[in-house]
Order: sequence, then C-alpha cells, then structure tokens
Amino acid sequence: MKNISNIQTIADIVRVNARARPAQTAIFYNGKTTSYAELDSRSNQVANGLLGENPTRQSRVTILDKNSDTYFEILFGSAKANMVLAVLNWRLFASEIAYLIDDAKTELLFVGPEFFDLIAGIRDELKTVKKIIAVSGEHSEWETYISWRDGQSADESGASAGGDDDVVLQMYTSGTTGNPKGVQLTNASLLAFIAPCAREYVGYNDRDVSSVFLPVFHLVGTGLGLATFYAGGKNVVLRDTVPAEILRLIAEQRITVAVFVPALILFLLHF
Repeated sequence: MKNISNIQTIADIVRVNARARPAQTAIFYNGKTTSYAELDSRSNQVANGLLGENPTRQSRVTILDKNSDTYFEILFGSAKANMVLAVLNWRLFASEIAYLIDDAKTELLFVGPEFFDLIAGIRDELKTVKKIIAVSGEHSEWETYISWRDGQSADESGASAGGDDDVVLQMYTSGTTGNPKGVQLTNASLLAFIAPCAREYVGYNDRDVSSVFLPVFHLVGTGLGLATFYAGGKNVVLRDTVPAEILRLIAEQRITVAVFVPALILFLLHF
C-alpha cells in the first residue's frame, strides 16, 4: 500500500489513490467500471454541488438507496465538503424512514428508484427536506443525480475535509427497543476501523478485488468497501443479494476478499 501515510481523512482515500493509480479500477458495478481518477473527479462534483445547496459545515445529507457506484461518489463527495452522510436502512417501515429523515435534519435527500413511491407517500411529513434528487431513473418532480452532478465543477472545492473529530457518516441502529438511534462515525473512528482491516486483519493490497454485497447501510458493507479503497484495490458492488449473481461475479471478477453473513453462506452452499 503506497502513500497511505498521506491518508488523514476519509476524503483523502480517494484523493491519494487518484494520484497514485489514476487509471486503476476503483469500482465495478452493473457492468461498468469507475477508475480512481473518475471517482475523485465525480466526488469533487458532488462536493461542489452539496456546497452550492448548503455550505454549512457538518450539515446532514441523506441517502435512501440500495448498493451502487453512486453511493461511494456521494460518500466521498460529502466527506470532501465536510458534510455528514446519513445512510438509511431501506428495510424499515415508511413511518420509521420519515422519522430518521427528520432526525437527521435532512435538507438534501438522495432517493433510489425502488423508493420513489415510498418517499412520495411521506413527502408532506418531511419537515426539513428542501430538495430531493433521484439517484437513478427519472421522477417527474425531482432532478436526476446525473444531471445535478454533471452540472458541477470537477475542481477541488477548496473546503476543508475536516479533522479527526468531524463526523463523516451517520448510521442507525435497528431500533429494537424504540426508534433507531443515530451513530455518528468520525474521520478518526472510521480510519481506526478500516486501516487495521486493510493493513493487518485482512491484509488488503492494491491487487485485491473485494465484494460489496452486503447492504451499505451496515458498517460492514460500507466499512470494508472503504478498507479496499484505502489499500487501492477494486470493489465489486452488487445492488441486490442474489446468489446466482454473487457466484457469477466471484468467478468473473476474480474476487479475492468476500464477507458474508451465515445465512447467505448457507444459500450459496445449497444454490
């Protein structure tokens, strides 16, 4: 792993790797590849777009979507803008999702196509939301992500990516004893998790191909994806957990690192 000493924040992960290995694939998703240079440039566009919507440091941006390449563009873009990305569990009920969107004081909400109807049904309950962006697909009332992103400059925003104690991600507990609780993950806490994963526990390197098959609203889904980026490797992202697709991608993409929950392992063994 080259240049990892230069990684001081989550935003630095993509910046450092874009300089060290610009043409190397960072993400494979749905038959498309994204290089580290492209991920850096697109996350710059996201950062500039977010700052144009709301320049307030540490303000919350929220996403309700399944796994995609876009998720990591938004994550790195919000980190570069020193904003916090709140990642919602799309398996929750509509009433719970409405509660979380308001709990995060969301002004800008990114929504995947599977959840257009859900958000439309609770729109009047979302007190703080000022703008909704359709992550993929089209919605008659919302701007599309590609149109919004590509309308922004790809230059570095100049905004500080924050320090150790600045929050990068806000994830939520399952809420088994009440409403889900927001867990704030800082630059320091995330790096304390992903750096040992990359260096020691898994021992990633820039030739590794890792799977992002588990939902990114779980720390394992997002965190191990970030650990792969930290080491300069490639993430293979799957939108839905489909056993046949998992087995196909493991062989096709020559995946070297995969993490599964026990129930999924059983599905794969008996598929």
